[in-house]
Amino acid sequence: MNIRLTLIALLFTATAIPTALFAADIQQVQKLHKAHCFQCHGNEVYNPKKTKLSDQMALLKRVTGCSRAAGADWTAAEIKAVADYLNQTYYQFP
Repeated sequence: MNIRLTLIALLFTATAIPTALFAADIQQVQKLHKAHCFQCHGNEVYNPKKTKLSDQMALLKRVTGCSRAAGADWTAAEIKAVADYLNQTYYQFP
């Protein structure tokens, strides 16, 4: 699946994942993040003052690309959840 189709699927999935569900599954999202993202880097890359990311869509694209690079077999919902987690924890894009 190419990246455009993945992003379109993520956008549709994003509207189906309520915030309460995300809050309930925060530990699972943190496990995904720790298991795959930390293979390549630590938290130091999540610096909102130094990032080239400009908004949530750019963050979503980055997480999609990084998940593939890490060999993570994440669903669209898992990619969205990790992007939401990173946004809430570090970036706080509107």
